[in-house]
Amino acid sequence: MPLTADDIRNMIAAGEGQTLEFKRDVSQRSDTAGELIAFANTGGGHLLVGVTDDGQIVGVSDPDAVMNTLANISRDNCQPFDETPVAGTTLADVDHEAFQKYFEKISRQPIAAAGISVELLLEHTRVATTVNETQRLTVAGLLIFGREPQRYMPQSRISAVRFLGNDSTADRLHPQEMAGTLPQLVNQCGDYVKLYNGVYTQIDGFVRREQPFCPPDVVREVVVNAVAHRDYSIAGSQIRLFFFDNHLEVRSPGRLPNSMTLESIRFYNYESRNPLLAQFLNRLGFMEEFGSGIPNMIRQMRAHNGTEPEFALEGEEFVVRLFANGRRSGN
Repeated sequence: MPLTADDIRNMIAAGEGQTLEFKRDVSQRSDTAGELIAFANTGGGHLLVGVTDDGQIVGVSDPDAVMNTLANISRDNCQPFDETPVAGTTLADVDHEAFQKYFEKISRQPIAAAGISVELLLEHTRVATTVNETQRLTVAGLLIFGREPQRYMPQSRISAVRFLGNDSTADRLHPQEMAGTLPQLVNQCGDYVKLYNGVYTQIDGFVRREQPFCPPDVVREVVVNAVAHRDYSIAGSQIRLFFFDNHLEVRSPGRLPNSMTLESIRFYNYESRNPLLAQFLNRLGFMEEFGSGIPNMIRQMRAHNGTEPEFALEGEEFVVRLFANGRRSGN
């Protein structure tokens, strides 16, 4: 929720701490960058500009200029996690056939026509980056084009289970652990959902209609959003897909990024935690217009059975629930 004036006054009165920093101004770009990076590497925090170290409010003369400066500092100094190198990887971990197909799709020319080595091409497309004279795959490069992504990032697995009831206390059926690149994981989830996405009968006036539990396109959209926007920096976590009698649930690690809220995501508002991953998935045809995924889910579920997806933040997970035939969880 947005901070109120009273919230800010209370924060200033409490003083600086691990998640709160005061800055009179942002003229010292390197200091400001360090504070932003520290927040990014922990659980986040607040930087109050126009406040002295001892808590006096001095204000700023040009708020728009301050916001632009902060945006530039963030862009120039804060590398997204999906562009960071993955320790231990080498170019031997690249599925070169998959990368070749990707390059030829986006460039519309054979990879040999690029005029540069494959090694340099992998750098230019940010599939790889050089660290101490050794090429390593980036997080995004590994997750999209890696031979065995889970060897280095086990948290990129997806687990799925069918519950024979409406909550997780019910008996479990067919638990499955999925591994592979993100495109492969999306397709595996689609295959899993097909097993239980049976035809349901719905009476509309005097007309009997048969339809699937959830539209496959909506389920795919939910899974694509999860793999594109989850927080891959959380070790020991993974996306979880639960299929209940009356709803399907996808739980992805990490809260909403930056200024996103449960309200704003419904209205074509877009901020990506993993911009390079989103770019790769978009170019591969898994994502369409950035920011359109959740509004499309809402529209399609309304047309399908008159329900809307439920979005929630539960602990450190973002949760999406899709309901069958107008039945809500627990009904």
